[in-house]
Amino acid sequence: MNSRPRLNLKLTTTDYILEVAGWLTLIAIWFWVFVNYQDLPSIIPTHFNGVGNVDGTGSKSTIIWLPIVASLLFIGQTVLNKFPHLFNYLDEITEENAEAHYQLSTRLMRYLKLFINILFFAITFETIYVALHHKNIFGVWFLPGTFLLTFVPIIIYLIQASKIK
Repeated sequence: MNSRPRLNLKLTTTDYILEVAGWLTLIAIWFWVFVNYQDLPSIIPTHFNGVGNVDGTGSKSTIIWLPIVASLLFIGQTVLNKFPHLFNYLDEITEENAEAHYQLSTRLMRYLKLFINILFFAITFETIYVALHHKNIFGVWFLPGTFLLTFVPIIIYLIQASKIK
């Protein structure tokens, strides 16, 4: 049984901005697919290799899976973020440090939600752009950039969490 305190956290301005930006990027993914769907050829890219070249194709209807998966991940993370007392923490959570740890971890989750949506939008944009124009925008930088944007906030979180007493 989890004996950690359950707190009702108030959103800070940063949290609010991250939350709104996350919803807006999710809407943008759906919008981009619906605006471009009728113009897509019957066969579109479904996979890109490590340097950004198409190495898999499929039916244009497969493009709908990108916003569906993005939506499921976003909604799942949004629901999970309501229960920070269930998260795993490096330190023991007490009445004294719970609010600080919960604020920090829920902010990290909001950043990751936003980043995942940006990543899905980028993949959706690239897939549609390549399908329509037969040349890619992303190249060899996309994969390392993705790793960097994923791990830098996690490292920052770990550093900040280690300072909470």
